[in-house]
Amino acid sequence: MIQVLYVDDEPHLLDICKLFLERGGEFSVDTSPSAPEALIQLNLKTYDAIISDYQMPGMNGIDLLKEVKTSGNIIPFILFTGRGREEVVIQALNEGADFYLQKGGDPISQFTELMHKIQSAVKQKKTEQALRESEEQYRLVIESVPTGMHFYQLEADGRLIFTGSNPAADRILGISHNTLKGKTIEDAFPSLADTEIPHQYRNVISSGTVWHTEQVNYRDGEISGSFAVSAFRTTINRLVVTFFDITIRKRAEIELKAAYEELAANAEELKAQFDILADNEIELQESEEKYRNLFENSTIGIFRTTPEGKFSAINSTFARISGYTSSEEMLTEIQDIRTQLYVHEEDRERFLHALSTNGFVKNFEAEFYHKGK
Repeated sequence: MIQVLYVDDEPHLLDICKLFLERGGEFSVDTSPSAPEALIQLNLKTYDAIISDYQMPGMNGIDLLKEVKTSGNIIPFILFTGRGREEVVIQALNEGADFYLQKGGDPISQFTELMHKIQSAVKQKKTEQALRESEEQYRLVIESVPTGMHFYQLEADGRLIFTGSNPAADRILGISHNTLKGKTIEDAFPSLADTEIPHQYRNVISSGTVWHTEQVNYRDGEISGSFAVSAFRTTINRLVVTFFDITIRKRAEIELKAAYEELAANAEELKAQFDILADNEIELQESEEKYRNLFENSTIGIFRTTPEGKFSAINSTFARISGYTSSEEMLTEIQDIRTQLYVHEEDRERFLHALSTNGFVKNFEAEFYHKGK
């Protein structure tokens, strides 16, 4: 049910509007005869939308709108004002009102239109909020992966601009990328200027293909550093480069082919997710699907639990690492992670205490049981 607060100094309008909106059972309407009283009600109860008259004694509808927006409340706001108030309408929209409706005319048509505007504003705000939450989850996944990421944008004049990185990139390369933002690839990374890499990156953007390479650095005839690199286009004129350090494996020439194929698979997976984001960045369902795919297909073991210690989700990687044939098998067999997953039960208590104290847990180490051990 949509919770509405209607503010007007005309009691008969409050009564009529409340009766009309509530008759279908979709709305629950609270009324307020003044803006100051409405502010008090907003502190006592959560609403989905506000309808407000403009001309009211003491504090008008625009002033109420300003107070609501200044407090950080993003609740949909509809101004219900008299005719001949175009300047008021313009000011209201500039101050953040979602819709306006002029009083007068046929009451049934007027309140029907008001009902539709409320439904539209509430639906839009809920969709925007859900999308923000989904994209925030996606951002957290990108920032937590161990693979380094560089982001670029191709300008109309052909310049390839470095636009940012993830924390893993700072850790792998041992530098802070913040000072490099806004620079061309040649200025940000001078050692790449005379290589094929800038050209290949531009080709990836223009063609939409995925490019893989190994960047090997030598010092005194020895390998000083080696990185497996993949580049793919995300949206028009935008590029993501993923890389991770393969120096040890390169020096020893052990499992090089497997590492290369792993990078290629990860790059294709990330490209698919970025394609979904690019094509459906406004669509909530696609955004949520993208997050679920990252969770399930990640090469990193991920699980989610309730505070009571029961699994609510396990990806296949974590199940495999733990010795189970599937996530479903692990969900069925383990009913209490404190006693069945943690080797040391007190580690679970330490984890919950850290989470409760800080709001997050980082670099936490604990031993987990493997199936059959």
